[in-house]
Amino acid sequence: MARRVTTLEDPIVEEKVPEPAPTDSAQTLVIAGLMAAFTGVVTLVMAALLIWSPESVADLEIRTENQYSGFGTMLVLFGALQLFAAYQAIKRRPLGRSLVMGIGALIVALATFGLSGEGEAYRWAGVVLVAVAVGAATFVSWRNRDDISEQTAGIIGLVVGLVALVFFLFFSESRFFQVMGFVLLAAVVVAGVYVAAERALDDPRLAVAAGAAALVVYFLIGADATWSQFIGVGIAGLAIGLAYIAEPEEHLARSGGGLTEGWRVAFWFLLPTILGFVLFFFLPTIRAIGISFQDFPLLENEGTWIGWDNYREVLGDDLFYNAIWVTFKYVVINIGTQTVLALAIAVMMDRLTKSVFVRSILLLPWLLPNIMVGLLWLFMLDPRNGIINEWLGYFGIDSIGFLSNEDWAIPALSFINTWKFTGYTALLLFAGMQTVPSNLYEAAALDGASEWKMFTTITMPLLRPVLALVLVISLIGSFQVFDVVQAAAGGLQGNPGDPLDETRVLYLYIYDKAFVDGFGRRAGEGAAAATLLMLGLLVITVVQLRLSRAGESDLA
Repeated sequence: MARRVTTLEDPIVEEKVPEPAPTDSAQTLVIAGLMAAFTGVVTLVMAALLIWSPESVADLEIRTENQYSGFGTMLVLFGALQLFAAYQAIKRRPLGRSLVMGIGALIVALATFGLSGEGEAYRWAGVVLVAVAVGAATFVSWRNRDDISEQTAGIIGLVVGLVALVFFLFFSESRFFQVMGFVLLAAVVVAGVYVAAERALDDPRLAVAAGAAALVVYFLIGADATWSQFIGVGIAGLAIGLAYIAEPEEHLARSGGGLTEGWRVAFWFLLPTILGFVLFFFLPTIRAIGISFQDFPLLENEGTWIGWDNYREVLGDDLFYNAIWVTFKYVVINIGTQTVLALAIAVMMDRLTKSVFVRSILLLPWLLPNIMVGLLWLFMLDPRNGIINEWLGYFGIDSIGFLSNEDWAIPALSFINTWKFTGYTALLLFAGMQTVPSNLYEAAALDGASEWKMFTTITMPLLRPVLALVLVISLIGSFQVFDVVQAAAGGLQGNPGDPLDETRVLYLYIYDKAFVDGFGRRAGEGAAAATLLMLGLLVITVVQLRLSRAGESDLA
């Protein structure tokens, strides 16, 4: 941190003010963060083993390998969240304290449910404790009412609890009460030991350690688990307790260490998207990476661990390198023509007209489904009846089989994609141009600058962040092209990838490996190729953002 000091000689002097030393309570939060980091790493290691080598850590006679790998995929999420919570806690931030307690409690709860004890004792404990919990919740609810006394609230809570107990006696054979008995009894034991130890020892850290030890002992007595599970639950419980008694640094809370009110509100709006991303993108991605290390016939939906064999097969396949080369040509032609045309259209809209009608017309191709676009251009480019070849005939040019000629196939597909996305890209660039102050153009015009000079010295430098974003989106989309190629090159009884594999782009190669070759028996190779494509796109995107300095703006 720095503090401004004003003097006569130098009106602005920066004096360094040291940050306050962390308190004992904040150091406790750091310890909790380190323990959370340990549990996060262990969780990720266990997830990797369950996904890629379940036979080394699990009994395949109880569940199938596919079920264990699915559970491992879920553990990846918990491990990543726990590491993020640990990072925030080590930084002594309020968000870290909340996350260590919340995510840790969720992990302990899942472990408690999964390792619940067997026997009638837990079943009857569940019947009683669930009834007590219902009565206690009723008491707390009625006690907070202004029109009722505490004594009346207590009587209502007692009656509700007794009625619930009688009601639950008729359903005591359900396993629900056995599990809930184990869980609730664990909470009672741990809480009781913690309160007793805190009063006797007068040291909250020792009380937390006693509570964590009680949790481990409880699991040893009542749960059929491994030593690694015992230790994991104990460390997670200890991290929760330490985070509970710790206090984050106040100056970090004020400087943005926690969620502001605006972010708290935004979080709930972002939550559906976050859940959708995790469920439909993140977890399937982890699952696909796991399949890439297995011999995984799709029809059997169960794989066998084979290590790096799928990657060796893909990297030794000439068709894979051909697909990379074909996709590279497609990307270069598509990105080059699309970006140049989009920039030209955006500049003309900005400098000549800002008509809503013009913008609507530009969006029409982008609104069409990709399959429809592929079929539309398949008919238009037909060498016998297509309107494009008919127009060329007016100029004395012989009919060209654009999609069946190995020299024309990729340029034709690139042109189709350019036609579809140029208008959308132009609107993105046009929106970025609206952020450029108009007085810069006015000053340049007064100095006699031409339109080209203003474009190169004003528009392009100030448009760099938006242009970088557009290029990244277009690049990723171009590498992922599939449906247009499938429809245009494979329509009318054609074979996608022909002629001579000149249109077999990477996504088509992945599709053939995963679903076509051997009726899905080579899905592992398809997943390996998809993983390599993902890693390649990640590297290209990072390099592209660095080279384009996307995080900087000359407007700042």
